[in-house]
Amino acid sequence: MQSKPQTCDFAGLIANAQAQAQQIASAAGSSVGRIAGVSASTSNGVGNCSATVTFGLGYSGNPGPHAISVTASRTSTPLPDQILISISVTSGITFGLDDISNVITQAGVPGASFSSVYTAYTYDNKGNASPFLQWSFTLTAPLATLKNTIGQLLSAEAALSKQKLGIGLSFSTGALQTSPQAQPACSQAALIADATAQAQALAGAAGVSVGPITAMSAAPVTTARLGATLSLLAGDFSAAQLIVYPNFVPSPPAQSTCSMLVQFQLY
Repeated sequence: MQSKPQTCDFAGLIANAQAQAQQIASAAGSSVGRIAGVSASTSNGVGNCSATVTFGLGYSGNPGPHAISVTASRTSTPLPDQILISISVTSGITFGLDDISNVITQAGVPGASFSSVYTAYTYDNKGNASPFLQWSFTLTAPLATLKNTIGQLLSAEAALSKQKLGIGLSFSTGALQTSPQAQPACSQAALIADATAQAQALAGAAGVSVGPITAMSAAPVTTARLGATLSLLAGDFSAAQLIVYPNFVPSPPAQSTCSMLVQFQLY
């Protein structure tokens, strides 16, 4: 059961800020004038219970501009819709990248992206070394068709082992991902509405009025791709009947955050 978000005591915050400002002004032989600026932030429409208040010093008409600035942000957690699969291929040292790419494509695994290659060695019982190449590829597959993709990889693994080309294939599943098309779009209208509500709450607590929007600045969308891991455990992976047993390692899913700074005229 989720607890209700706490309501910010803006009146208390502003009164505290005014008391501190008056103490500083008194030390300088002056007095605190009207509020000239207020800034705060809100996340998903809930205030963070902090505010920065700017006061005019003494009375000189308090020339502007006077503004209330609010940084509004919203965080969403889209569901992952694809998975990254690592493919490992071993071959003789005479094979090139084009050769390997053509072989795995013809074996029924198109679309794999090359990652790296290095020379490895096997040793016989006398300590004699035989070099071979270790190739690494990645394949991004939709979760909706994961069963079919695993079946294609298993078929390719079996086919290559029968062709006697000296090429071996193995694979493992990696992190869950969210494709760009599955990312939710940022709602600027929602961010502006959050900022407006926060500005009105601050203005009411400060005894001032909010005017029209004077400036807006949207920050780039930030995405934290944490993901989870999917492992394939022992099961029946025959061509006729493929059974996949997923084992999810708990990990926070990817999150996207949209934010916007909105400035209002203060009266």
